[in-house]
Amino acid sequence: MLENIITKIKNENIQKAFVLAYFYNKVCVGCYKNETIEFHENVNYDLLTGIRIFNENVEIRFVLDDENKEFIETVIRDENNTDYFDEFMITRKGILPFVDSDKELRLVVRNYFEEENNNHQIVLSKSRLLGFTETEGGEYIGIQ
Repeated sequence: MLENIITKIKNENIQKAFVLAYFYNKVCVGCYKNETIEFHENVNYDLLTGIRIFNENVEIRFVLDDENKEFIETVIRDENNTDYFDEFMITRKGILPFVDSDKELRLVVRNYFEEENNNHQIVLSKSRLLGFTETEGGEYIGIQ
């Protein structure tokens, strides 16, 4: 599975990105750079249930389908999505061990909305992760 993920990241021409990986036994935050996914702890990809690779421009998401045990892949970017709002979710201190910051960080989530079936009702259609900041509306933290 890891090989498929790396291939997709390369195909999307992503140089650096954050990684949020969901395993049966834990959730890990890491980064992608130099064509490698890095975590500051050992992970077993056989236990992977989902992974999100994201930066300010794009998110690639792989989610395990419980029925057929295959990963469903989604790519979300801002193209043709002009209606959105960003929200900032506070994370615990030290969540990014590869970033030199002991502050509570904000995970930036972009929520897209659209009109549903021309009935003038607005619904959230999708969302994606963009990155981390130290303050709401602050600059994005880069990957070293």
